[in-house]
Amino acid sequence: MVGGRVTFAIAGSFLVACGGEIGAEAPPQLLGISLSANASQTCIVATDGRVWCWGVGDASIASPGSSTPRTTPTLIDGIHDAVEVACGAGHACARTRSGAVLCWGNNDVGQLGDGLAEHERCTADGQAFDCARRPVGVASIGDAAAVSADAVSTCILRTNGRVVCWGSNASGKLGDGTMIDRNVPTAVVGLEEVVDVSVGEFHACAVRRDGSVWCWGNGRGSALGTGDLTSETCDHTRCSSRPLRVAGIDDAVSVSAGLHVACARRQSGAAVCWGANDYGLVGDGTAKDRDGAVAVAGISDVAIVYAGYLESCAASTKGDAWCWGVAGGRRAGFVPTPVPGLPSPVVALAGGWYHTCALLADGHVRCWGKNQFGQLGDGTLTDHVDPRPPLGL
Repeated sequence: MVGGRVTFAIAGSFLVACGGEIGAEAPPQLLGISLSANASQTCIVATDGRVWCWGVGDASIASPGSSTPRTTPTLIDGIHDAVEVACGAGHACARTRSGAVLCWGNNDVGQLGDGLAEHERCTADGQAFDCARRPVGVASIGDAAAVSADAVSTCILRTNGRVVCWGSNASGKLGDGTMIDRNVPTAVVGLEEVVDVSVGEFHACAVRRDGSVWCWGNGRGSALGTGDLTSETCDHTRCSSRPLRVAGIDDAVSVSAGLHVACARRQSGAAVCWGANDYGLVGDGTAKDRDGAVAVAGISDVAIVYAGYLESCAASTKGDAWCWGVAGGRRAGFVPTPVPGLPSPVVALAGGWYHTCALLADGHVRCWGKNQFGQLGDGTLTDHVDPRPPLGL
């Protein structure tokens, strides 16, 4: 799992892009193969390789420079062969069938990864910033195996098992041993034979082939999964600009990093989490921060686990889904609670601050939670506790 979502093949590959103005005509019927969300935006890849997005963030991914909510899926021009999408708060990136990566949106700290400081000038909420309204190619990348993004940075897993990152390096979250922002892909130091990578809001994590999990960046709430942090400090909290090994797990197969929390799936099908637990995101029935991996209570046979901002979720090999933490502005609980109303097994999960979406085995999507920015994609700005389909999905 990369960035809390899975790519799932259904009659080909596709990318979806955010969008849809209020009252706009519904998009054509879509089926998805990749799903991603961040803050108040959501993106999918469709079976024809195109990307669609909806909602709004720091700068609209669907329409860079606009803060107008896009309440239905909007097509991202210039992408025709995507297989995976990673949605940030103001930028997004898509991985193509050839292994190239294309990014668009905000570029104030180098999120586009093409090495250029100037593209176009966008303005949102009175603030001017550099942006790209059409996707641009990330520098020197033709072998991407996976991509993951957070608000202002992106990482990719290369086919050789190495990880490179770019964008904001606050708290050392690019993992290159510095805290210098990068506008081109830069190698994470000391990390080889990686099989999965996930970028959270303030930290990132990776799984190595031997089953060990490594995290770097901001360590608030024990998000790095170890009590043995370096002497580095960032914004009055401990951090590490180099990967540190997570305690309590040596058989991981996937990882998902969220807001000061991360979760992993073990080979046994158990789910474990660590980090800040004041919202119950660890799922162990307590509100105690955990500086090493602990079991999520009451679930097994897990195929997908997703660590979010205010809600974590998982799905079983049979496609049943559970969430814990805060869901759609309400408290789901400190232990997993079943998600009702999903008509097909879940194959991917992703979410933002107050919304969560699921990609189903039949290619359709269901979203629930807050909808003040159109992040549910159903053509309204109405919140929904129960899962609803975005228009066209």
